[in-house]
Amino acid sequence: MTENTKLSFIGSKYFIKQINDLLWTVWDPFGFNDARSAENEYSCYATKVCEMILGGANAVMVLEYLLNAERELLQMEPNDENRTRRIAVHAIKIYQMAQVVI
Repeated sequence: MTENTKLSFIGSKYFIKQINDLLWTVWDPFGFNDARSAENEYSCYATKVCEMILGGANAVMVLEYLLNAERELLQMEPNDENRTRRIAVHAIKIYQMAQVVI
């Protein structure tokens, strides 16, 4: 991990939670966000997105991962590529915000 990608412990927890919330509320390919009991359904995808971004991935790489996750892992045709693109860009912004969380 380079100096630029290090987050404080609090920043890391904020980052992971925000990415999980983003995937749960906006990406949600299965439509689970109506069921509070399934709130962590996408946590493995959130963890992977966080790892990718911490490793230097950009929004295009995150977009490709999420689209591939829908196609290959979830066996679904992506619902809205433009929405997924916005999610990827927002994930990068969340990372940038997490860097300043104390």
